[in-house]
Amino acid sequence: MPAPPPHRWSESGGPDMLRRAGWAALRPTLPLTAFVALWTAACGRDAADPYTGFCEAVQERVAAHLASLDADAGRSPEHAERYGGTLVVGGPAELGDMNPLTSGNYTARQVQNAAVFHTLLRLADDLRTYEPHAAESFELSDDRTTLTFRLRDDLRWHDGEPLTARDVAFTFERATDPETGFPNEQYFTRYDSVVVVDGLTVRFHLRPHAEPLEPWRATGIVPEHLLADVPPADLARHPFATRCPVGSGPFRVVEHLESDRWTLEANPAHAPGLGGRPFFDRVVYRIVPDPTTLASELLTGAVDVFTDMGASVVPIVARPDGSARVVAFPGRSYVYVAWNTRRPQFEDARVRRALTMAVNRADLVAALFGGLAIPADGPVPPFHYAFDPALLEGVNPYDPERASALLDEAGWVDSDGDGIRDRDGVPLSFTLRTNAGSREKAGAMEILQAQWAEVGVRAQPEVIEFNTLIDRMIQRDFDAAVMTWIVDFSLDERNLFDGRDTRYDFAWTGIYDEELDRLLDAIPEAPSREAAKPLWDAYQLRLAELQPYTYLWFSRRLVGINRAVRDARMDVRNDLLDLHRWWIAAADRR
Repeated sequence: MPAPPPHRWSESGGPDMLRRAGWAALRPTLPLTAFVALWTAACGRDAADPYTGFCEAVQERVAAHLASLDADAGRSPEHAERYGGTLVVGGPAELGDMNPLTSGNYTARQVQNAAVFHTLLRLADDLRTYEPHAAESFELSDDRTTLTFRLRDDLRWHDGEPLTARDVAFTFERATDPETGFPNEQYFTRYDSVVVVDGLTVRFHLRPHAEPLEPWRATGIVPEHLLADVPPADLARHPFATRCPVGSGPFRVVEHLESDRWTLEANPAHAPGLGGRPFFDRVVYRIVPDPTTLASELLTGAVDVFTDMGASVVPIVARPDGSARVVAFPGRSYVYVAWNTRRPQFEDARVRRALTMAVNRADLVAALFGGLAIPADGPVPPFHYAFDPALLEGVNPYDPERASALLDEAGWVDSDGDGIRDRDGVPLSFTLRTNAGSREKAGAMEILQAQWAEVGVRAQPEVIEFNTLIDRMIQRDFDAAVMTWIVDFSLDERNLFDGRDTRYDFAWTGIYDEELDRLLDAIPEAPSREAAKPLWDAYQLRLAELQPYTYLWFSRRLVGINRAVRDARMDVRNDLLDLHRWWIAAADRR
């Protein structure tokens, strides 16, 4: 979700509990703040800026660590022919912030978790269970009130420092500090405290809930020794986020040229138990805003992977010569129409349901994507454990006659014969907006306009700049809008539909319903998935009755990939899954 509910501290938990754990001094090294101070003084930098020289100091530490390693460190003799070369990944937008604590960019978080940082857990191939990653093992108590992680002992930060339980606890402390602005703060609303048991063991105390493990699949661990002195409110603008993040993953960041590229190089000291040194020497993420240009570069070999590819360029990439291929797999986004229920034409749920029933989603998806998207009836995506394709079948089907009857019932009739319904002299007409840069959503607006006209409703499409659109939505200055949400493997929709709290910027429909709010509270507090499933069913059915959104489609993630790239894995978990095992044969390298 793009914005979390406010964090709710318990009386017995929070950062104070973490500080009371009595951490031992595990690292006898020079603190980075002191190192930076010495570096800036020697080089004549502006000491008034506390972050001046941070990247240079970090890079010196990383270089010193690399110099201490054997040239063939981490290489597997049995795969000697796979090592070397550069993988160029192209995407339409800047990654921006690369700090796992502050980054809300979907692609950036994929790069973080595949290349630069480690998460404690991974989602297994069944997309239902979790398996250890940076954690060697984990244990959730039978009563689901304690969660204990035992870390691997072969993890090192890119500057050579060991990754310890302190780093995990520090990550938790910063993620739950409201000043940080952690974009998934709802992950930890049922966590009470953390205790560092020893250098490799960390234990969390929590209240039972359905998704206690998901935070540690999604959130990369950050280095306490580099960030402890950075005020939480500064983390998003700190050079660690924008220029020189230091992780423990298979690749390390060596350069960021804003709006142009991020350059990563192999980490020869990557944990042997997690694959050791990656096969590629270098990975470059290039920003190429124009999709046609990016598709052309994929075909010429200037780019090896085209992420976040729109359906409109699939015919360009999927050429008969086989120089590149398109991989399509379930995505984590859905597209919908948001209705401003404060507007008189949308205050009645019968009108909103009628507008949904007037939409032929199957035809819309076929026209825009062929078979590359899935019509949506609600917010729970196909990969989620609560997804049930039969649950909403027939609740709001495509049925123009029924839609017309509902509009009649709500008092919207064509009283003057002009083809547009009206009530009390006001026509059922509205502005339908979306953001510039999305051909699919712009195309959807044209189809929606035509389908709604069939039942006497006039929609006036308008495409505006993205930030302007979001500002207007937050200010509730809109009629209706075609929008996209990217969801996580755990869903929490309180910030979308909780009508009791106006602080939720993204609750822009203004819907208020006591039963919906009760279910929004109950789902995240359910002690298990088994207990949460019937609540999810009830929630989806109630949402279908209220229709604050007209759900349009679940996107399929489209990635173009050069045929030279071998052993590439990608699915709903990550476009760059197991990136450290991807490779290109020597004869095909640039």
